[in-house]
Amino acid sequence: MNTPPLPGPHPAPAHHSGGRAAADLGTRRRLLASNGLDAAGVQLLDTVLAVVVVTSLGFGAAELGLLNALSSLSFVLLAVPIGAATDAWGPARMLVASLATKTVLAGTMLGLYVSGVLSTAAVLVLATLLGVCTVASENAQTAVVPQVTGRDQVSALVSRMAAADAVAGIVAPGGAGLLLALSAPGVPWGVAVGLFVLALVGVRALVRRVSSVGRQDADGGADDVVATDADADVETGDGPDTDGQGLREGCTPEAPRPGLLHGFRIIAGNRLLLATTLLVTAGNIGLAIGDTVEPLLVLRHLDLGPAFFGLLGTVAAVSALAASAVASRITEAVAPRRLFAFGALVQAGVATLPLAAYLRPEAGSVLMALFAALWALTLTVTNVAGAAFAAQTVPPASLGRTSAARRMVTMGCVPVAALGGGLLGELAGLAAPLVLWPALALIAAAAFFLLTRPPQRSSGTSPAEV
Repeated sequence: MNTPPLPGPHPAPAHHSGGRAAADLGTRRRLLASNGLDAAGVQLLDTVLAVVVVTSLGFGAAELGLLNALSSLSFVLLAVPIGAATDAWGPARMLVASLATKTVLAGTMLGLYVSGVLSTAAVLVLATLLGVCTVASENAQTAVVPQVTGRDQVSALVSRMAAADAVAGIVAPGGAGLLLALSAPGVPWGVAVGLFVLALVGVRALVRRVSSVGRQDADGGADDVVATDADADVETGDGPDTDGQGLREGCTPEAPRPGLLHGFRIIAGNRLLLATTLLVTAGNIGLAIGDTVEPLLVLRHLDLGPAFFGLLGTVAAVSALAASAVASRITEAVAPRRLFAFGALVQAGVATLPLAAYLRPEAGSVLMALFAALWALTLTVTNVAGAAFAAQTVPPASLGRTSAARRMVTMGCVPVAALGGGLLGELAGLAAPLVLWPALALIAAAAFFLLTRPPQRSSGTSPAEV
């Protein structure tokens, strides 16, 4: 979806071509590489930590739920303040600072493990701080995009970052499985720290580059792309309505500097953006429950071992790589509403596979491998589509606050869901949360269809294709 920019006071500056274009290309490549390395490091660390706390520290369902809850607590308490700080301080500076802090925290945790003094309390504290850094770095990675590329390439770069993030995040657990099969957990843990270092090195010059471009653009009158709900209606087939009025009023150049609730107003001003946000939220509730009990399912109930737990990511990696190759074509060929609706239904079906593995342990390895492949396929396509749609709909100047608001909504439920899933598994057994997971996915799909129903037309007028 391409939306015409509002007329600016000055023509596009000439310094966007020539040497600056080549420099911008190099900056975009470094940002993309850093984003992938950071995502791989986070997923690698999460995989190794899940194995260590179950096999070495003896975590049960309740402890795993508490760990997942604390890791995601910052999405509830700090997402919006971090988004505001990112807009005020600058996304490039925030990205560098958050990656540096994340590297130090992960290295500290590794040192405690290698020295044999890693305790439950230390894991919980460090995991909480790592969660804060993850919120800051992910938000900054999205918010810095408009500062390193032209306005007509914002959507493309965000889509590429989402694809790289999804693929790296799924390939990393497979690599963790291979390393766990060949060595002690400290080895993949050290690799994760190394990936964070490389991600930091990749953006070390970003602050200087963005500052230089900012000084050049100060006299250039760069235009902002303002997407309204009416624009989204062209894409989705819905007729014009008043839902986008707040979005239009909140994002014009004449509007005062937005406050903390600005991102929420943008989400509420676009019905499809709101529906996809709530769909991801409901899906994350089920996923948080599943993630809490999955290590116990694989490592204890099915007794498939740490190597298989990590190698499930290898199966998922092949699926994710195949999906990433065609994701952009799918998002261009299929209307957003249909794509998200189909993805919601598929996720609900795939979420039943861990329950089937629990009920049929003799087929557990096959069912869990099938789950890993199908889950990765669905999530890669829908994540790329969601990132592209948000980038096309949200004005670049508001991406920081809007991304933070979306993360607060979509991830704010995770701490409670993770802790609740762990307690439910502890009190009622693993079957209870495994049943609840697909049930919530079905509820999410139903809610999405209700929110995105085409408005009633007068008799004789058929709804547009969406």
